[in-house]
Amino acid sequence: MDLKVLLPKEHVLFGLPLNISRRELLRMLSEPLAKDGAIDDIEVFLDAVERREAEMSTQMNGGTVFPHASSATVQCLAITVGMAPEPGFPFDPDADEKGRVFFLIAIPAAAPAAHLPLLTHLAGFITAKGKLEKLLQADSAAAVHKMLLAWTGK
Repeated sequence: MDLKVLLPKEHVLFGLPLNISRRELLRMLSEPLAKDGAIDDIEVFLDAVERREAEMSTQMNGGTVFPHASSATVQCLAITVGMAPEPGFPFDPDADEKGRVFFLIAIPAAAPAAHLPLLTHLAGFITAKGKLEKLLQADSAAAVHKMLLAWTGK
């Protein structure tokens, strides 16, 4: 999968604040999507993301979180990436570790499976030897963007 179209550099947020609510964090991650017209209504989309998280947490081992939702307010498949500094953001109160890498995915209601190749690609990245560790050591949004776009899945 080629992320060049789905992940413009403005969709990578670096140094997310740790002293905000989960809803505020998700709103911050949603703002570039709204600005680009990928979602029409942030609040409606955030409600869908929160409902999805209530069903089952999208936080994985290693501090990676994949909040996502399908909603009629989503116009096209879109993603933002957020990086939180150590010690991480308490995204899932039941998790043993805090979130450091956030992949917020907006999924159009008309194409509820459109995100599956993207999820597969991102999962391949974070499970590839050394990739997540290197991403966590990135020192800028540009470095994160470059690493993610360079990943071919091979």
